[in-house]
Amino acid sequence: FMDIIPHDLDIVFTNAREARILTSLEPKEACHALGKHCKIAVVTMGDQGGYVASNGEVFHYDAVCVKLVDDTAAGDYFMAGFLHALLKNHSLEKCAETGAEIAAKIVQVVGSELPAQ
Repeated sequence: FMDIIPHDLDIVFTNAREARILTSLEPKEACHALGKHCKIAVVTMGDQGGYVASNGEVFHYDAVCVKLVDDTAAGDYFMAGFLHALLKNHSLEKCAETGAEIAAKIVQVVGSELPAQ
């Protein structure tokens, strides 16, 4: 499958299971492999944080420790936070941190919508 992925993608987001299906590799190595096909690759691993690859470098980011109620939409919220920070020209480390912070908010409620604040 990796052979049909274009090499001019900007960003690829996957969770650990999807990354393993695509690459047959564990998350860190999968992130590095996916990073060869795009400018930024992200592999999320829930409460274990995840990996970000760019320009041949891979780093781990930590999850925010909270009580899990429902993980519905956690990946979507992570991506939204990551992309929001990226559009503000933050470092990839800050993008991952922001994504993790936003994902931590949604896993503390049931469903895919945060309550109005």
